Amino acid sequence: MIYRPMGKSGVQVSALSMGCGHLPDDDDKCDELLQACVAAGVNYFETATVYCGGKCQQKTGQGLEPVRDGIMISAKQGVLLDDEQPGSKETTGDDFRREIIENQLPALRTDHVEWCQVGWFSANKIDAVRRKGGVMDGVRRMIDEGIVGHVGFTSHDSPENVVKIIETELFESCTLQYNMLNLSYAPALDAAREHGVAVVVMGPLSGGMLARPEQALLDLTSDAIRTSRAGLHFVLSNPAVSTACSGMTTLDHLAENAASVELAVDNSVWDEAKAIVGRFQAADKTLCTGCNYCRPCPEGVDISRNLRIRNYLKVYEKADAVRRAYAEIPSDARADKCTKCGECEEKCPNDLPVRDLLAEIAEECGSS
Repeated sequence: MIYRPMGKSGVQVSALSMGCGHLPDDDDKCDELLQACVAAGVNYFETATVYCGGKCQQKTGQGLEPVRDGIMISAKQGVLLDDEQPGSKETTGDDFRREIIENQLPALRTDHVEWCQVGWFSANKIDAVRRKGGVMDGVRRMIDEGIVGHVGFTSHDSPENVVKIIETELFESCTLQYNMLNLSYAPALDAAREHGVAVVVMGPLSGGMLARPEQALLDLTSDAIRTSRAGLHFVLSNPAVSTACSGMTTLDHLAENAASVELAVDNSVWDEAKAIVGRFQAADKTLCTGCNYCRPCPEGVDISRNLRIRNYLKVYEKADAVRRAYAEIPSDARADKCTKCGECEEKCPNDLPVRDLLAEIAEECGSS
């Protein structure tokens, strides 16, 4: 495994890190995967309470407990402003600290975390977190107590606003979406490098678009692209990037990605990759990133799987393969079961018109 500086924090991070938002449902397979990550040299594990149907940190804690030494676990907690949600009060430093200590550390089966992320952060909250008694006071207290090692932020705010957050120098890392299909945060990566802020890239394979796990879609591109090597190398070729945080779900995904980060990119891979980038970029505003924040659907629709198939249709333009992949979705989880309640759109961090996109793939692929 290759290791890189984590900004100015003084620690080294594996070029490939583990996003724990898509862990296997089976506990034994989950434990095996997490421990295999450590054996492969992965030393950074990103977690949040909302992942895996609310079980992410419990699953991560169980899997990593036997191999806890020498790795870095990242916890994450959001920040609210007054009335940001109905009846919400501004998150204080004490609120933030209490959540980490009383809920997240026990779930992770640890008495400390190496990184604490101020999650889903936006520039309009800068003044709130740094005022006296605000979240940053709580974070600094935890650092002094040895409960937290370093502080970062994650964001879906505009690139311009993310640059503003970086320029405050409140944070040692930032976690952002960046891949060969989505370059919008490139200016933020430049700012992070200038300020010595580590960049953790989420979605380095664009929500699985380059990995393409659907069996029915294996004929869309060559074996070289199918390995996702080009996508990982694109991300890691940016000198601002410390680590590519991939939501690996199987031992095969781990083995492929771990090998990819140490291999040179063949020119033929890049030629094929570049040939489809134009279509990715044309469809970029409506591509689902697979973050799964939309879960659960009250009607049982597997939203991210349906929209992943729609992604393939828009990019690869092979309708027959897409229809085969759609047919593999259990009938009660297909897009045509959407009742247009809109809960998913309220939770989507990318403001996608989810109901319209589901209707589009249902019409294209039909119902059965």
